[in-house]
Amino acid sequence: MIGCILATDMSKHFSELGKLKSRSMAEDFNPAGNDKEICMHMVFHLADVSNVCKPFDICQKWTELLYVEFFD
Repeated sequence: MIGCILATDMSKHFSELGKLKSRSMAEDFNPAGNDKEICMHMVFHLADVSNVCKPFDICQKWTELLYVEFFD
């Protein structure tokens, strides 16, 4: 779980994306097996950055909650 949280760090975006692309092209790619961890990391990262794809009222509410979390 800690790895999933750390995977939301935008400074690792391109390196993690490169790893996933590389593994997904391999013949032995198995998201339910050996590649489960990298897939879980990417799912967490995508969920983290997906806020801007949501309708504005939902995006705004999540942003407000994020500001409260950061302030606390």
